Amino acid sequence: MRFLAYFLLMLSGSYLSKKPLISLMFVIPAIYIFLKCHTKKTLIVGVTLFLVSFLGVFLARFNLSNKSYIGVVVYSKDNYIILKSFCSFYYIPIKDNQFEVFDLIKVTGSLSSYNFLSYESDFNFNSFLSSKLVYYQLVPNQIVSIFKTPFKTRMFTNSILSSYSDYSKIVVGKLIFNFSTDDEYNNLISSNSLFYLLSISSLHVYFINNILFKLVNIKLSDKNSSIFIIFFTSIIYIFSSYKSSILKVLLFYIVNYISDNKLKEKLSFIARISIVGIIMIILDPSYVFSQGFIYSFSLPYFLYYLNDIVSMYQKKKQKYIRLIYIFLFTIPINIYINYELSLFSYPITFLLSPFVLVIYVFSLISIFIPSHIIIDRLSFILLKIIGLIDKINLKITIGEVGIIFIIIYYFLLLHLIFSVENRMRFLHVKSSLSIIILLFIAILPIKNSITNQVSFINVGQGDCALIRLRNTSILVDTGGNKSKDIATCSLIPYFKKERIRKIDYVFITHHDFDHYGALDSLKKNYSVKNIIDDNSFTCYTIKNIDFINLNPRLTNDENIDSLVLYFSINNKSFLLMGDAPISVEKKIISSYEGLQVDYLKVGHHGSNTSSSLLFLQTIKPKEAIISCGANNYYHHPNTEVIDNLKRCNIKIRRTDLEGTITYFV
Repeated sequence: MRFLAYFLLMLSGSYLSKKPLISLMFVIPAIYIFLKCHTKKTLIVGVTLFLVSFLGVFLARFNLSNKSYIGVVVYSKDNYIILKSFCSFYYIPIKDNQFEVFDLIKVTGSLSSYNFLSYESDFNFNSFLSSKLVYYQLVPNQIVSIFKTPFKTRMFTNSILSSYSDYSKIVVGKLIFNFSTDDEYNNLISSNSLFYLLSISSLHVYFINNILFKLVNIKLSDKNSSIFIIFFTSIIYIFSSYKSSILKVLLFYIVNYISDNKLKEKLSFIARISIVGIIMIILDPSYVFSQGFIYSFSLPYFLYYLNDIVSMYQKKKQKYIRLIYIFLFTIPINIYINYELSLFSYPITFLLSPFVLVIYVFSLISIFIPSHIIIDRLSFILLKIIGLIDKINLKITIGEVGIIFIIIYYFLLLHLIFSVENRMRFLHVKSSLSIIILLFIAILPIKNSITNQVSFINVGQGDCALIRLRNTSILVDTGGNKSKDIATCSLIPYFKKERIRKIDYVFITHHDFDHYGALDSLKKNYSVKNIIDDNSFTCYTIKNIDFINLNPRLTNDENIDSLVLYFSINNKSFLLMGDAPISVEKKIISSYEGLQVDYLKVGHHGSNTSSSLLFLQTIKPKEAIISCGANNYYHHPNTEVIDNLKRCNIKIRRTDLEGTITYFV
């Protein structure tokens, strides 16, 4: 058990500087194991490993170089690399990148922070870099190659995938090459919690390796057969662009080989998987912050401890009992990722796995022997099945859950396993009911029934505000982007996170695409009750709240005609300016003398066509919210507007810097 304690201590050290509460979850059982089972010497080893993992994450925040950086490429894409230099990681943008993972290079350039365009609930490149422990952007002036790896994996991957059809590229790219695309099928796989089916191919490698081992074992000894499997897995690891899940498999086979052939006393399964985890954390401190890590290590531990319970049942039932417990185990993970519970996700994954395995085998074969027609047909069938699953899969929106929910859930699940194993029927029933009650409480929109909120949703260069009056939801604009479906990628996932199951009203301030472009998709994919896009009204009352239009006129100019919405909730007043220009601001000042505002949604994304100094001095807001995209083409917000806000001592909030901004009122 000491290796498990070592592994838990390393996890605790890794999380300590980023997520202290999660760190506490690991350190408590680790200390318990040490105090119960081991000596001071093993405790010293554990503390050393704890410090190693902590420093690996903590020191990444500091820049230990000046202008010249020598390091190893640890991540490589078409237009950028991630360089590890000493303890720090650097994002380096490179057009037509030719570098490969494990290349050793020297870079001179200028260092800065990064801020990339992001959207609420969509893939966030800033968060991705942070999870990789990258805190700096290094803009290169010169890059000198010191050593080039002989394995041109990225170029090889691009060359192979270019020969596949669009359908095959999606499937084979995920299964073999760790290549993902931003398309509707990728969203379907994620929304139906089927990412384990395709994105983590370690199970397929295990299965193929077991078959290969039996075949080569006919001619070779167990020892030589194991060496062959290690060699084969190494090739798969290179082909996968050094995928972490495959590295875990490779390390596991190496540890198995050492345990079976080099040690007098064989290691237990728990010791072997723990040693693999320790090695991976040392090699890549950021690995513990990936989704793949959650499945790769938590599930094997769970299955191991589940064996005693499963063995209590008849052999015919064991497969289904294991399936039920695995489904229970994955519930919090699926909720955490998708904000909803997909009831059929794991049974579907179980049923489709053999079919996916066939595709995986043919994909490997096609690298050496052309078999694209077969893969095209199989990939087409698989993706169409996934599309059908999306229509019939029963999903229950639960929303964002905190770490406390996850801790309580797994405590109850372990209590359930304990009661079953010890044949305590009363506790068994009690634990099962407790899990059901916990999930039922999570489903209930309790917070939404007793609170109000105003959220300025991060839709990039656009406008979208959510006003929730308890269980009544109002949207002011929808945002819009011609290269991305804001509704399905951003708004709907955000509503699920917030436990909002319908939109009762949608106000459209005007018909610029960045304000209403996502409306059609939102209507198609979500429940929208009422749409108000006639700005001639003066007052619209919803749940005893008056939404007053301060600019009810028609001039055939979208910005001049922009809806300007004023409302007050619990004595907190909001003014949403749309894209109204300074001429409208002057009209409001003269028409609504004495108007006071607590929160101002700045007009026209911070353009200098709005937010005049006179207007700000007159309405005197406490805070100003600017909705704009990072590094946008228009250079919003304008420095003149920022200066005006600062002169008036108004707190500035920006969606491009903070993401979605929420007020509970």
